[in-house]
Amino acid sequence: MKDLTMPVQRGEKRFRRVEKQARTASADLQYSTGTTAPFEIMRIIVKYSSLDEINIPGKASSLLENHALHNQHGRNCSFMKLSVIVITKNEAANIQACLDSVAFANQWIVVDSGSADGTVAIARAAGATIIETADWPGFGPQKARALAAASGEWVLSIDADERITPELAREINRVISQPEAADAYEIPRSSWYCGRFIRHSGWSPDYVTRLFKRNKARFSDDIVHERLIVDGVTQRLTSAMLHYSFTNFSQVLHKIDNYSTLSAQQAYAKGKRAGVGKAVLHGLWAFIRTYFLKLGFLDGAHGLALAVSNAEGSYYRYVKIWLLDQQNHPTTESRKS
Repeated sequence: MKDLTMPVQRGEKRFRRVEKQARTASADLQYSTGTTAPFEIMRIIVKYSSLDEINIPGKASSLLENHALHNQHGRNCSFMKLSVIVITKNEAANIQACLDSVAFANQWIVVDSGSADGTVAIARAAGATIIETADWPGFGPQKARALAAASGEWVLSIDADERITPELAREINRVISQPEAADAYEIPRSSWYCGRFIRHSGWSPDYVTRLFKRNKARFSDDIVHERLIVDGVTQRLTSAMLHYSFTNFSQVLHKIDNYSTLSAQQAYAKGKRAGVGKAVLHGLWAFIRTYFLKLGFLDGAHGLALAVSNAEGSYYRYVKIWLLDQQNHPTTESRKS
């Protein structure tokens, strides 16, 4: 018991309160695995309890429930029911929380493309199977590699900045246990933009197909904006997945630049051409669609900022298509300069 008090900065009183909350959460969940597991969970909660904003009872419930679901599936069972696949690069800030949220699965596959920030070590310590790749073939092919390594009857594909809530974990556990289950499921996603979850702006409801039978789906070969191609029936789940897409504006700018480059290259390779005027019109339309048609104004200042971000992304994509065409087919004037 002495070791458990070490992370606690506010003395024995707080520790006793946390102990009581952990035990209460365990009882509420009707979770009974002896005396050891609750104290393991409590140790984790105490470790993080120095953060003023932490919801200690909620954290206890989440950890206990994920542990219970994990035991229900059985990590070492002979029949692999659910595999989780994640592709990463420099996701040390996200991967632990991501894997914690899917602790109820039987298998975790992490395909990493050259992280230099400890992502691989964190994922390996969390129990994931690591596949390191020297190249970057694009999002679709990289996810296909992860899928090829999965052995579960069902596969859950998530990104490192996404979290499976306890409610969603319960729903996933229920549907994959049903004989009449569909072949794939769309999951509603709630996305974070620089300080808040966006409720409108075309971001909510945002359904993404992430849960599927392994032998019933494959990823497209797109280097960006890849799709899951399902051979069968797709239905929808009701519990939301959390997506911490942008925690600061630097991430927004980085993604706009990276994704507009990749999507421009992909579009140009497929024969799409554009000019500066077309880029301006697409950017303007992206703003109107996000802010007015998708009710972005109801998201307040964040909705306005997001609409501008979408406009920038669309504008840069078409400008980069135009620049690619200029590089491959220079005009007489550009050759002289």
